[in-house]
Amino acid sequence: MDVVQTKKEISVFDVIEGMRKDRVNMVLTKLQYLFIFDALLEAMLSPDSQMSCDQLKKLDLSSMKKKSKKEFQNLQETNKIQEDFSCLAGISSENSHKNRFHDILPVDKFRPVLKSPSNLFGSSDYINATIVKSVTEYWPGGQGGTGTNGLMTVICKKIEKSDVFTRRQFEVNHKRSQVHHQ
Repeated sequence: MDVVQTKKEISVFDVIEGMRKDRVNMVLTKLQYLFIFDALLEAMLSPDSQMSCDQLKKLDLSSMKKKSKKEFQNLQETNKIQEDFSCLAGISSENSHKNRFHDILPVDKFRPVLKSPSNLFGSSDYINATIVKSVTEYWPGGQGGTGTNGLMTVICKKIEKSDVFTRRQFEVNHKRSQVHHQ
């Protein structure tokens, strides 16, 4: 939380990575990740939300109303930020058939938009993909490259390049399972 106070931003990934130094299996599901995201977001928006019983007893009615109003405004801000992570394009009936897995959708804010040479009737700008910043320490760069992070080993199996994008196929080996991602 010290980082939040100085920089006014925090990396959820870095927080979870720090937690995993002591407990390797900490945060394994999407629900756990989202819970930590929500908790950090709430802590950022309302850092001074605690009050002892003695402090509460000393507050007059107008001060209590003012503090309560501020708390509710912070909660509304939290909800607005969470709305920024909507997946409306992926949910729409026009695009739902394009999703390989219906529970894995790109966030509208970070999805690439397809451009066609002309407006074709019935065409859509949707693709089930997300733009991700390059994180080379976790994803090996060259074909055949390997990276190890905790219990996972990542192997770059194939690289296809074009003028516009690079597609990499990784093999992710976990201590308990083997999963292929594209």
